[in-house]
Amino acid sequence: MHMKKVALYTLLVITALSFASCAKQADSKLNGKWTLVKTADFVGEEAIWDFNGGTVTVTYPAYPGESSSGSYKVFSKGFTNYIKINGLDSIKGNFEPVNADWEIIKLKSNMLVMAHNQPAPGQEGKGVVLREFTR
Repeated sequence: MHMKKVALYTLLVITALSFASCAKQADSKLNGKWTLVKTADFVGEEAIWDFNGGTVTVTYPAYPGESSSGSYKVFSKGFTNYIKINGLDSIKGNFEPVNADWEIIKLKSNMLVMAHNQPAPGQEGKGVVLREFTR
């Protein structure tokens, strides 16, 4: 009976460490500048998102000097990684909320796809917000 408890605790510790490792690996891949891809779902201005050490800064090539900064943190729930963004203003020309827990759908060295379904005030039931980025 004692060996079963030890095995269970060992499995729980290994599982917790692997989840933390996945979030850390995703944070490392996320670090740097990403160009927002124009899609049928996105009507906002061209933007560059720069993830760097817990700060995310969005700049707009068409509007030199204009930017918005907030904070971000990568975390895991189960086998899924998320980016929690706080304090970032709405993206120029688009009014969906950006301060949300974004699920990382795909994260490769040159591609980021993330989504959330947290509605803006008064916009309940509007569906999923999906954003694609390239380097």
